[in-house]
Parts: sequence; C-alpha cells; structure tokens
Amino acid sequence: MRSARQFAHTLSILAVCAFMISCPQAKQGPVRAKAFSVEELESGSATAAYTEALVTYASGEVRVKGNTEDEYLEIGSIVHASETIAVGANSMCELQFGENSIVRIEENTEIRLDDFWLEPEKESVDIFLALGTVLCKVSQLSAEESFRIRTPTTACGVRGTEFMVKFTPAADTVLAVQQGKVAVLPHSAEAGKINQEAEIKNPKITALIRKIEDSAPVIESGRQVTIDKDTAEQTERIVNDMKDKIKAIDKKEELSQNELDTVNELIMEAAGKINKTMERPRAVTDDNKEKLKSFERIEIKKLRMKPDKAQDNTVESEPPAKDTKADTPEKRDKTSAKKRSREESIFRVSAQKGWQDTGIQISTGDRVTIDYVSGSWAVAGAVNQTDADGENRETSGPKNYKKGALIGRIGGEDDLFLVGKYLDIESAERSGNLYLRINEPDGVLYDNNGSLKIRIIVEK
Repeated sequence: MRSARQFAHTLSILAVCAFMISCPQAKQGPVRAKAFSVEELESGSATAAYTEALVTYASGEVRVKGNTEDEYLEIGSIVHASETIAVGANSMCELQFGENSIVRIEENTEIRLDDFWLEPEKESVDIFLALGTVLCKVSQLSAEESFRIRTPTTACGVRGTEFMVKFTPAADTVLAVQQGKVAVLPHSAEAGKINQEAEIKNPKITALIRKIEDSAPVIESGRQVTIDKDTAEQTERIVNDMKDKIKAIDKKEELSQNELDTVNELIMEAAGKINKTMERPRAVTDDNKEKLKSFERIEIKKLRMKPDKAQDNTVESEPPAKDTKADTPEKRDKTSAKKRSREESIFRVSAQKGWQDTGIQISTGDRVTIDYVSGSWAVAGAVNQTDADGENRETSGPKNYKKGALIGRIGGEDDLFLVGKYLDIESAERSGNLYLRINEPDGVLYDNNGSLKIRIIVEK
C-alpha cells in the first residue's frame, strides 16, 4: 500500500511540475502599455508613427532594459530609438519597422535600436546586435533608404533581402543570406568610424575613405561568412596603419592633387588587404539552413503609417466679442493687428546626422518656440543617454556649447544658437528654414545613437 501511495504521490508532483512548466511565467515587472490590438494588427488597421517600431509577436521573456526597472513587451507594444531589448531563454520577439522591414529576435539575444526613421520612401534602420541571433526580412529599399545591422566586430548593410546575423560569446559574427545580397565589413573598416577616430578634417579625404565601404565583399543568396576575432584584429591593424599615414597628410590646410592621389592609393591598398583577411563566402551550413527556414513564417504586416509632424494645425486667434458701443475704426485696426496664425509641428532630430531641415519656413519677426518633448541620444556610442541639454562638458562641435546639446539655425550656417530643452525666440531676426542638430562635429556622428522628439511652434 505504501508503495502505491508513494507512486501516486510522485505522479501528482510530476503533474504539477509539468503544469508549471507549460504555463507562461509571470512577468517580474511592469508591462509596457499596448498601442494596438492583435485584431488591429491582423486586419491591417494598426497605426504607427515614423518614430515607432511595433512588437508584432512576443513569446516568453521580452524586455526593454531601463535605467532603474525593465519593462516587459507584448504584442501591441511600441519601442523607440535608443532602447535596448533583451529576449530570454525559450523566448522570441518580432519587431516591425514601418512598411518594409521586420526583425525576429531569437532567444538569449540583446539588441540596441541605435536609430530609425520610418517615413515611407525615406526609411532608415540602424540596429546594434550585442549578443545572440536576429533574422531580418527587408523589402526592396529605395536609394534614399537604408537598413544596417552592426555587431561589436562587423557591419552589414542591405537594400532588400532575407538574412541572419549571429554574434557569439567568442566574438564571432556569422552572416547567412537566404535571399538577396548583403555587404559586410569588419566594424573597424567603416568609413564613419575611421573619419571619427582619425579626426579627419578635409572633406575630400572623408569622401575618399568611403571607398572602403564601396569595396566591401557582398554575400549572396545561399552563402554565409564568418568574421572571427582574429579577422577583426587584423583589420584593425590595417586600418590603424592607414589612418596614421592619412592623418599626417590631413594636417595640411591645402592639399595638392598628388597628395589626394596618395590618400586614394593608401585607401585602396588597405581595402585590398582587408578583403584578403576575410573568409571566403561558402555554402550555408545545415544548421543555419534550418534557421533560415523560419523566414517562411515571418510576415511583414500591413500598417498605417502616420507622420509625427502635425498636419494643418494653423489656427487664427478669435477676435474679441464685438462691442457696439465702442466700435470705432481705430479699435478695429488694433484688433486686426493682434491676429496671428499659429503653426505647431513635431520633428524628430537624429543623433547620427548633421544639420536636419525641419521644412519649417521662418520669416523675420515670427515668434518661434522650440520645445523638447521626449527621447534621448548618446554621443559616440556612450552607454549613458542624455536629452536636449547635452552632457556636462564642452565640445569642439559646430559651437562650443555642451556636448550632445540640441542646437539650431535659421537659414545660413553663420548664426547658430543653443536650443536645449526649451527656446523662445520672441522675434526672429532673419528669414529661412529652421535647421536642428546635435552639437557634435560632422566627422564624429557615426557612432552616436538615438533621437529627440521636438515640438516647434511658429506664430506669424
């Protein structure tokens, strides 16, 4: 009898354990609010702004990492630029970026959304893969659009394709292409990184350095390549040698054509050496073929994209109630003079770009209010994010304001001003379009991440 009871007791414990394993684990923290329902997603009625990526699938532990507390993501959640997403064991998440691309984040993976802008025909996505595996499905992009995945050792750029990127604890980056083409280079060979670290001043040299990316190996359908730690280190040595030689030439204020030709030869020589250090593309391995089969089940959903920028918000102040007893021509003239139109717009400023045209025309005498709404950015890949006020240190950027601060100009580049979190210009002294940017030199924008959402009010 005791054996029978013990057996029955053991079975009941096993049943409870099986039940606990099969049930979803309770989320140990706050859950980010949903912006749309599953029904809206499936019907194609889900709506997203140009600064919002949508969670179209989530299973298990999917978190946005916060400074003090993480938030869990579910289908219907929205994420923004500069946020870091961590996917735990036996978990998975799919993020859709606008109308053209979707990324499946596999288990035990962490990515950072360095920057993205999802305006149709102008989409740009920049993702940093810190560890783990992502599968990316990208529709054909226009010449003005871009999609890039970076790891600590590698950068991958695409126009339209299906591919997988894996970064291992051993610091190996594996790229496998299911369909289309992907250009790949060790991270140290990216033009922006070279210009930033070498502090290149001459724009002609900056343009020549981009030839390294133009000569990057292209991995085609059914092929894969691995960039291991040794390849990354060899590339860095080649690039450092090239940078030292180019920096000596860049110090001169004026360059002759012979000197520019020398720079070009140094760059092309380095590009050839880098290509020789990289592994030759080979057929996709069987285990990666299995992983690539997942693309059959990854679907880019139909979305309704909406601009952040306010539409037709021009309003005219109402005249005061008519006073028949004191209605004189002089009073009517004064009342009419006080009428002003008011235009309110929302604009997103990227940390990775120089001067950005808001498209807002300012006229002399206009009142202009620029107000920080939300978002954060980081300078040169820094872990700590900052807002429109920038960091507590000076910089040698376009103006010696705080590093990473929001700055602006109206029209030409000879009259810059600090914006920060709030600026009220009671009467504009010049006419022209309003431009905004992060306070950082153009040559060092490449490793920045994040963006700010800015409200602009113009009273004419």
